[in-house]
Amino acid sequence: MVFMILFITFDTLFLDKSIHMFYNTIKKRKKQEVLHTGITQCNEGDFMNNDVLSNLIITKVCSANRINSAANIITRRRSRERWAIAVKNTGYTEYICKGEKILSGPGHIVILSEGADYTWKSFGGECLIIDFDASSAPGEIFSFKVKDNTNLTNLFYKIEHEKLVSGPLCDLKNIKTLYEMIIILLESQKEKYSLSSKENIVGPIIEYIAKNYNNPNLTNEMLSRISGTSTVYFRKIFTEVYKCAPMEYVHKLRMNKAVEMLGSDYNSISAIAESVGYNSIYHFSKMFKRYYGVSPSNYKRQKQ
Repeated sequence: MVFMILFITFDTLFLDKSIHMFYNTIKKRKKQEVLHTGITQCNEGDFMNNDVLSNLIITKVCSANRINSAANIITRRRSRERWAIAVKNTGYTEYICKGEKILSGPGHIVILSEGADYTWKSFGGECLIIDFDASSAPGEIFSFKVKDNTNLTNLFYKIEHEKLVSGPLCDLKNIKTLYEMIIILLESQKEKYSLSSKENIVGPIIEYIAKNYNNPNLTNEMLSRISGTSTVYFRKIFTEVYKCAPMEYVHKLRMNKAVEMLGSDYNSISAIAESVGYNSIYHFSKMFKRYYGVSPSNYKRQKQ
């Protein structure tokens, strides 16, 4: 169970945090993308869907099957029992859920959530479908447009193989692989939107901070040099994009990590301070109290 948590708590990973920050930045744009079929595939609701998926806790991969369906088959499904990812490499299927048409076909992947009511019509072709149990049941169908299905298809075969041979750690491996598929789909949504010039400048800095937050020498001047802009301009555009100043962002990230460490086997507050980028335990304690209202030692006692 301890090892499984490493795979399923993706909201604690920097990659997932950067995805969330990207969506929060562009959520208000309300862009729409219409496929050649005329079916609307992306709207403001997609960002809510991405929030649901990026916080999803998968508990079991139940099956991985290849299904060949004849054309013009229409089926009604009420309150789907499990989640599923459907990957179609040939043919396509049209889903109708809550009055909206959603396409599944080459380059168009759907995730069917537990509790969803929908009608689907097959126009032939093979469907690779993975059924799984997860932590929530929003009753939605999530749609993603990808450049090609190759990576997702290979990951499906990987899960299928593990299910067939039932090797050591089979269940855990399949959960990990399924998360890889979901990350690919979330990243495909991210790629639909072109970044502004400001976002192009500060985006790489977020990745740099994620890797170097524990460097006590991080400053606005250092980050602005890495971005190739003046300190004044860097602070201005960073604040515009992420709604907080660069060093405020650094401190928030450090505090999040400190809270995680306070719940772990770290016994020394000074060791935690150093691990998250503070040379001075006084400065660390001052910042911690600013964010959480109590000292690190009192916070740790309250959580024990």
